[in-house]
Amino acid sequence: VLIDAAALEVSYQPLPIVPKGDPADTEIKFPDPQLIRRRCRVIGIDPRRPGFVVIEAIGSRNAPTESYRVNVRTGATTRISTEDAGSRTLYDRDGFARVRETARIDRPPFIPGLRMSPPEPHVVPQRIEVHAAGPHGGWHSLDGLTGKALHFTHADADFYGPRSIPLAFGADPNVLYYASNVGRDTYGIYALDPATGVRLPFSVESDGFDIVTPGEMFNARPLVFDHADRLVGVRLPGFPPTTRWLDPTLARIDGWLHVRFPDRQVRILQWDDAGRRYLVLVSGPTDPGRYYLYEDGPAPTMIELLRRTLIRAEDVARVVPFSLVTRGGVRLTGTMTLPRNPRLSPPPLLVWCRDIPGERLAPSEFDRPSQAFAAQGFLVLTLNPRGTGGFGRQHRDAIRAGVDRVPLEDIQATLDWMAPREPFDRRRMVIGGEGFGGYLALRAAELFPGEFRAVFGLDAPTDPVDWITAPEPMNPELGNFRAAPVASEAKAHRRAFFGPDLKPLEAISVRRDAAALRASVLILQDPLRRDLSPKEGPALRDALRRLGRDVQEIELPPAYGRDDGDARFRAFQRIGDFLNDRLFSYRVDVGHEQEVK
Repeated sequence: VLIDAAALEVSYQPLPIVPKGDPADTEIKFPDPQLIRRRCRVIGIDPRRPGFVVIEAIGSRNAPTESYRVNVRTGATTRISTEDAGSRTLYDRDGFARVRETARIDRPPFIPGLRMSPPEPHVVPQRIEVHAAGPHGGWHSLDGLTGKALHFTHADADFYGPRSIPLAFGADPNVLYYASNVGRDTYGIYALDPATGVRLPFSVESDGFDIVTPGEMFNARPLVFDHADRLVGVRLPGFPPTTRWLDPTLARIDGWLHVRFPDRQVRILQWDDAGRRYLVLVSGPTDPGRYYLYEDGPAPTMIELLRRTLIRAEDVARVVPFSLVTRGGVRLTGTMTLPRNPRLSPPPLLVWCRDIPGERLAPSEFDRPSQAFAAQGFLVLTLNPRGTGGFGRQHRDAIRAGVDRVPLEDIQATLDWMAPREPFDRRRMVIGGEGFGGYLALRAAELFPGEFRAVFGLDAPTDPVDWITAPEPMNPELGNFRAAPVASEAKAHRRAFFGPDLKPLEAISVRRDAAALRASVLILQDPLRRDLSPKEGPALRDALRRLGRDVQEIELPPAYGRDDGDARFRAFQRIGDFLNDRLFSYRVDVGHEQEVK
């Protein structure tokens, strides 16, 4: 079903225009109502009305957020509910607003005519409130109903702490599914009655893995519902990820598919009402994914429908998952991606540092950056060091003992473990990363001089304190670099992750220790990123040039941050050219001329 995002408009009455001077002597004029177009989001198909979908029209300062029932044949709309645009809203299957997360920023109302500066906005804790089923009733604090034991209300500083996160409603409007890590290390999924706050006898947990991440408020991603919105399964992370089916038929079909596709990730996505045809996605570390039509019966059949990419199977590098325990007792996981056509034997090694806390890398996932570097002849190591998200609070928060030291210790321990198992050329090692992973790569080249021949960082902070505290531009695309009045959620969550005391971070600035950075350096940065100062990369570049170091800088287009395939291909191609120029010598000594008879 395609919904035109411009199809919905709302008429509103803006604030009155008050001319300068004494309001008592001036007639206050109200402008004519205006039409505000809002971005729309499809909530789902109306289960009780064939041919109708429920959508959300996302509001702004001048228009509220509303839900509508839309006739997909005629385009006629019926408004269901209206909420404050500053809140994020969770709807039930009928389109009624049932749970809301109040606005993070309090913007005090400005009273026209008062001769004083408008009140400054400020950050306040976000409350989770619930509404009774149906159009009637009021909003109530979910913490008030549960006795605050589950910590639904949270401030910025609580983002990575013990808390609970509402996820979705199913067929029963009196059952709210939520995730929580209160009293445990990892996020599990549970249910409660939103009218009373009483816990219901439902729980799905995964030891060692978070089923959801802290930022997945109102995200039903791990929950699988049937056409009647009954919960029939829960997606579980792991090596490989699995689905815990509550429906016996789906469990039987899933078992058959795993026998057919061993060591692969198999996901049943959809099925028909008769329960005969199923849409299945099969993927793996060397397969971006293929969609199949499975037909159930005494002799099940599979028909391949679509492939996610045109990459030929013979061009995909082999991926070797691994798990190890360091001498300090730390369990680490990751992958080695082996080049099909290395230039040397043993091949050069590239350590790819992913963003922290970020998401974990499962060995069953197709990792495009590692495949790109392997195609350039590198053996690629990708690790989930301490500090990586998705493995519980203990694994993630261990980085606080040493923001740079802890993950780099894990990288060094993994290199020592790899050496006798998968040989690589220790004279030709390079390291790079994206986001905070790029910072770790740069820091590794400083702390281990002579170990890495080259280093690169994509949108990498070079000073952690500036990365956390530097004010953000209001609208850099328009050239307006006036500081935003309050820190964005991204910066606030960084502060929550690294802790309130930033003093230890001052001593581990890459820019401050630039003299220790002797490897060749490539800096790639999008100067228009809202969450990264445009001075981060250029400041390090200038410091290295003053020292006479080998450094290059490439400006990334905004399309790179939008995961545009062409932009990412060009960026990784430039990285490969830079690394090859510094790892391999193409000079030829022809010697003296000699007569050949």
